[in-house]
Amino acid sequence: MNVFVYGTLMNGHHNHKILTASLIKYLGETRVNRWLMYDLGTFPACVPANDAFSIAGEVYEVDNLDDMDYLESYPEFYNRVEIDTEFGTAWIYYVECASGKIIVDGKWKL
Repeated sequence: MNVFVYGTLMNGHHNHKILTASLIKYLGETRVNRWLMYDLGTFPACVPANDAFSIAGEVYEVDNLDDMDYLESYPEFYNRVEIDTEFGTAWIYYVECASGKIIVDGKWKL
């Protein structure tokens, strides 16, 4: 299965080690449409949006989502849904609603 990550699970960020526990293969960077990213301080969150918004991230093939579900407090805080990417379908973690600073370019930076 594939997972699309856009925040602290990306390569070079502090939670990437959690993703690598179930990592099979890095598939590549991509951008997905109809998502809006918010800065929640030490991590981002995305919410479903209209066609005017997109977010950037990385897609990985993994053998399970257990450690990521735990990190993301799924389903208590984050939800997840499958989306289409250029690498096939992938799970994305998202919140139903968020407030705070919008990351207009859709790229998470610490």
